Amino acid sequence: MNTMSNIKIYQIYYDQHSKSHLDSGYIPFDNTENPFPGLREYYVWKVLYEKFSDNMPEYWGAVSWKLYQKLNLKSNHIFDIINANPGFDIYFFNPFIDHESLFFNVWEQGDFFHGNLSEVANEIFRCQGFSINVNSIPMTSDNTLFTNSFIANSKFWKGFMQFVNLIFIECESNPLLKSKLFDMGTGNYSQDQSLCMFPFIIERLVPTYCIINKLKIFGFKHTKHSIHEKYKDFFDDINTISNIKKMYVKYNDIELFYCWNHLRNNTNSALLSLIT
Repeated sequence: MNTMSNIKIYQIYYDQHSKSHLDSGYIPFDNTENPFPGLREYYVWKVLYEKFSDNMPEYWGAVSWKLYQKLNLKSNHIFDIINANPGFDIYFFNPFIDHESLFFNVWEQGDFFHGNLSEVANEIFRCQGFSINVNSIPMTSDNTLFTNSFIANSKFWKGFMQFVNLIFIECESNPLLKSKLFDMGTGNYSQDQSLCMFPFIIERLVPTYCIINKLKIFGFKHTKHSIHEKYKDFFDDINTISNIKKMYVKYNDIELFYCWNHLRNNTNSALLSLIT
């Protein structure tokens, strides 16, 4: 039950098929006439952000119509989890627990699937005055996210949307960066070769922005009941690898890093097949 004073979660649909899979507990968002389909979820965020400019909800988000197919949680469960864990700036519901456990962070995973995402991300941060290397930021189940399955407060949305707007401003005077982000096919996405890099960058900027700005992140902890069916036989192995990485980050112990790195590089082929 939605007991929080002011929370809105939208669910995006693109056609009648996706509309038929919506969860009635979310607010439908009609994205059938998106004039910038290459921007993917960012266009939805921008529309909602501008809509809320004068009266932003306490928390809001826009999730995929496929969310329940990826995450075995209905809308009432999402609301219950948020209400039971108040005080965070943003709530992550990462469906891809195998990717979290087997990659150092979202950028290593992004480079594996999409090419040089981290190089372009570092350029974006340099242009905005940050001296960081995204490849060096460890991420655990507490703060990993690859998708739009998050709900956040106005502190996040105001800061993040301003941050992204600066990327667009930079692109106007930086044609090379603009080309890397928006040229057709730069996303190197096997399911749609026409996609540009921008949507794959932007979804990974969400956890990175939160970590850099020290926002309070709630990372949902999965059980065998909340994960996709394909993970159930590997749940214990995935958890072990993930927890060792988390211990390495907590204690900054290089031996724990070596242990995690050995396990992820020598995990069984059936588990590895889930991510490829």
